[in-house]
This record gives sequence, C-alpha cells and structure tokens, in this order.
Amino acid sequence: MKKAFKLISLNLLICLAFISCSFQEELYLAHEEEKLTNLSPVMVIPVPADTLFPRLLHTQDQLTFVRGKVDGGLEPWSSAYDDFIDKADAFKTVSHHATDTVYVPKYYEDTPGHRAAKAGILSDGHGAYTTALAFSLTGDTSYAEKAIYFLNAWAQTNVAISHADDSRLIAAYGMAGLLAAADLLMGHTVWPTIDKNQFKVWLENVYVPAVATTKAWTDNKGDWGTFAVAASYHLLEDDTKLAFEINRVKLRMDKNIASDGHMPKEVLRGVNGLWYTYFALTPITMTAQLALNRDQDDIFNFVPDTAGTLKQALDYLHYYVQHKDEWPHYPMGAGGPQDDDWPVDLLEAMNDFYDDEYTTFVSGHRPIKGGYDGTTITHSGWFYPTLMKMPR
Repeated sequence: MKKAFKLISLNLLICLAFISCSFQEELYLAHEEEKLTNLSPVMVIPVPADTLFPRLLHTQDQLTFVRGKVDGGLEPWSSAYDDFIDKADAFKTVSHHATDTVYVPKYYEDTPGHRAAKAGILSDGHGAYTTALAFSLTGDTSYAEKAIYFLNAWAQTNVAISHADDSRLIAAYGMAGLLAAADLLMGHTVWPTIDKNQFKVWLENVYVPAVATTKAWTDNKGDWGTFAVAASYHLLEDDTKLAFEINRVKLRMDKNIASDGHMPKEVLRGVNGLWYTYFALTPITMTAQLALNRDQDDIFNFVPDTAGTLKQALDYLHYYVQHKDEWPHYPMGAGGPQDDDWPVDLLEAMNDFYDDEYTTFVSGHRPIKGGYDGTTITHSGWFYPTLMKMPR
C-alpha cells in the first residue's frame, strides 16, 4: 500500500513539474512573441531595383545600413534614431500650411513678417521629410500617410509662387523637405500614382518656373535655386535637364569658391559672412549628393580649372567658425559658444565624404537634427545627419 502511495505521489509530482514547465515555456514564448510584435518593422517595403528613387539625399543601401546600426544599438545612430522618431511621431498631429499663393517679405525689411510667412513652409517641409524617412526606416505606413498628406496638400492647393521679395528663395530652400520626401516615396505604391502625377504637375507648372528664376543669382540664392531645380528634374525623371543643372554647379564653383576656399559673394555679408558661407555650401553639397547618387558624378572631389574645391571651402568654414577672431573679412570677435544648429549639420554630413575629418568639431553636438534652433525650425538643409551617417 505504501509503495503504491509513493508511486502515485511520484507520478503526481512528475505531472505537476511537467505542467509547470509547460506553463513557464508558454509564458516565455508569449513574452518573446510580444517583444517581436513591439519591434519596429525593418525595411519591409524595399523599392524596385530598377527605380530611380530614392536618390536625392539617400539611397536604399544607406537606409538599410542605418536601420542595421539602429537595430544593433550602435552609436551614434541609436540615440539619433530615438530623437528622430520622437520628431516623426510629433509631426503626425501637425496640420499643413499650404496656401494658394506663396509670398514672403524680405528678411531685412520685415523680419517678423518674413519669419511668420516662412514658418509654415518650413514646418511642412520638415514634417513631410521626417515622416517619409520614418516610413523608409520602419515600414510603418502611418508615417507614409502623413508625408503624403503634406505633399498632396501643396500639390492640390498651391497655384502660384510670388516673384516678389524673398518668396522664391524660401520656396527653393524651405520646400527642400518636400522634394526629399517625394524622392523617398516616389518608388513606393503607398503613394497613389494619381497623387504622384499631381505632384509632378505642380512641380512643372508652379514650382520650377518660380525657383528657376533664382539660378542666375551669383550668391547663395542661385545655389538654392540650382538645387531646387535639379531635385525637381530628378523627380520628373528628366535626365537631360538634370545633367545641365549638375554641370551648372561645377561652372558656378569657378566664380563662387576662391583658390583659398573662401566664397567671395558670401564673405561680403559683414558679421553674417560665416553664416552665408554655410548657407551657400549647404545646397551645393546637397546637389553634389544627388549627382553622386544618381550618376556617380563626384562633385565632392571635383577640381575646377581656376577656383578652389568644395573641400577647401568646407575647410575654410570649419576653421573660421572655430577662430572667429581671425576672420579676415570683418571684425567679428571671438564669438559665443558654438551653435548646435549650424554649421554642425553640414559638417556632420560631410564627414561621410571626407573620412570623418570634422568629427572632433561636431561630436559634442550629437545627435544633430539640422534646421533647428532648439525646438524651432529655422531653415532647411542636411536633415538628421547623425542618424543618416554612412561612410562613402
């Protein structure tokens, strides 16, 4: 009897142990499934291999590279991604500011009016690009839908861009984010073809005719106009006109970059000479990125016949932004602490092309967003350069 009881007890203990193990295993598997469910999807919607997109500021290889760094928890990508995705989530609740006619007063004649008029344009540009990039890095279509919301709003609402005052300049650089967002989404079916076509019609009939008139200007306005037109022809898949604009960048370098690297048109701006040097180099390098991505045309290492190179201009800016008291074009004094907003975004992006030469200068400002003064959007340029780092 005692033996039977012991046998029954032993069997009961074995059953209980088995049940306990099975329950623990189910809990573990459920926990692991929940973790997998909560992970951001990884590049689930690659573009077709034969598409021309994305090629403006990014490529599919770059997006895949960055996603891998983020998934691996590697720095500086991981921290930059956390900051970036917060921005993307915040833009989901932002309304567009598209207007039928764009007009922006001159900055130096009506500063408050200028800032107010461009604020909505900059917000929509940053919002479209940020959410389009979030879609590209996560596959979450809710981000794509928000980017499309901004793009469609401008394509459906805006019918004119004034040629008066600063209107065309703000259209050229303030809407850079719209162009970059369109490039990220153009190769995906999530943006309906009918909407893509309407955006292209807006580019052809409204946007390009306005910003193209700035290309003849010999200073930063012409550089931004060239970028805006080149980016538009890329989106319109007009290879002939795009090649013409890429060549324009090289021709402009002969006049706009001196042999020692200073930019003659920009250093004339008094105390703002450093800022305008940065403001001119930003669209030049963005157009150079397009040329490299699209046709492997390397403007970053192009040597003009009589002028300085792009690298010399960047080095000139890099040196004098740290030694303002030595600026030879205007008495500036030592200046205050380095701004987190500029030119660190440009130089962070340029690290990819010049072997991280500017890392010591920019590393203390990471993660760099680009185009922000604190939480205020101030301009367009190299968006999220820390997040999008990839050696070239």
